[in-house]
Amino acid sequence: MFKKLIFFFWAVFLFGLSNSDVIANFWMDECYWGKVVDKSGNGYDATAKNNASSYKDGIIFRDGNLTGNAYLQLDKYLPLTQNYSIKLWIKFPLGDKSDNPAYYNIADRDGSDEDFIYFKYSSSFFGGGWDWCLKDGNGEHCNSFTTPDDGWHMVTFVANYNDNKTYFYIDDNDPDSMDYYVGGELYILGNSDYDLDKRSINTFIDEYTVFNKDLN
Repeated sequence: MFKKLIFFFWAVFLFGLSNSDVIANFWMDECYWGKVVDKSGNGYDATAKNNASSYKDGIIFRDGNLTGNAYLQLDKYLPLTQNYSIKLWIKFPLGDKSDNPAYYNIADRDGSDEDFIYFKYSSSFFGGGWDWCLKDGNGEHCNSFTTPDDGWHMVTFVANYNDNKTYFYIDDNDPDSMDYYVGGELYILGNSDYDLDKRSINTFIDEYTVFNKDLN
């Protein structure tokens, strides 16, 4: 019942947007993962890497299994517009990693110093904590956040060039924001070429969509 309701509300949300609002849309429903098709029709198909696969337990039909060091590599660069949004479903909790800090990349650009958008977990004698982070040639910028309950949650990043702001949503909760903006061309989803063995998102994802507008 829960998944049927999710499907209904997600369909209503997408119906309210025109096709021109969507740059790329990955349903993650392909049963055979060699190629992951961009359903927007814009041709930003991706290739499954490091044993990325499709699993039957998605939020809508099948999902993308990006556990371990699996990821998707776009067949061509995806240029982001000045104002853009990235929305996807992520299954929490994220997989454990031995590194400290541990990095969980959501989107990356080509180049080993271009981590772009990711989660980071840091631990110490006093405990641990999570950050959501942006990174470009000017360094890393992070804000702390509390991870949601176990299970599927919609995660959204909204970037506004004119306001020099990025907003971070989990589900429909009030957003966090930082006075920083990163842009460029996406190349890798769910990992970073800074270190492909250590920066995977290491969980299941679904309905990964990139928009050419600020969804606020």
